[in-house]
Amino acid sequence: GKAVAITAEKGEEFLKKTEDTKVALFNILEDAKESEKNLKEERDRSQGIISSMGEGLFVVDSKCNIVLMNAAAEKLFGVKAEESLGKYWRDLITLYKGEAEVSKEECFVLDVLKENKTIDVGLEDNFYFKNSLGKKFPVVMTIAPLYVEKDTHAIIVFQDVGREKALEEARTSFISIASHQLRTPLTSIRWYAEMLEAGDAGALNEKQKDF
Repeated sequence: GKAVAITAEKGEEFLKKTEDTKVALFNILEDAKESEKNLKEERDRSQGIISSMGEGLFVVDSKCNIVLMNAAAEKLFGVKAEESLGKYWRDLITLYKGEAEVSKEECFVLDVLKENKTIDVGLEDNFYFKNSLGKKFPVVMTIAPLYVEKDTHAIIVFQDVGREKALEEARTSFISIASHQLRTPLTSIRWYAEMLEAGDAGALNEKQKDF
């Protein structure tokens, strides 16, 4: 009778532990589901932000192969994101410094990956992209390191600044033309003023000389 009682007690203890374990597992699973839900919501939110950006954005791995591209980059590159994944980014776009094509070996994305530094390219740096459709356009961009599971990636955010470049060139051209157009009459005025001051057109009184 005593052995049966001990066995029953151990059985109840085992059942209680089993029940406690089931409750603990249930709580863990619930927490995991909640975490997964939160992660999915955060991922969807981040993806929504990236997709809605007006600037082109793409991410390359340590070999400069594309791992992510947003809709704006698709449009500016003239390629689909799914077709670009895993490809070397300079195989999809040609980089220019002014009129000179920049070789793939001089790619500053490699500097970001090697030195873990951020690089900003402004309008005055005069860089251009030429996409797969043959369109060449000026760009400003920021290239920054991005750490993903012990591996260094680079995120490139860029913008087509064709309108801004055209305005800058128009401003420079206007200043050049205006200064040239002003210089010609001013030179003549200076010569005539010197002739008047020298008395070539007759003697001047003190007030006229002062003027």
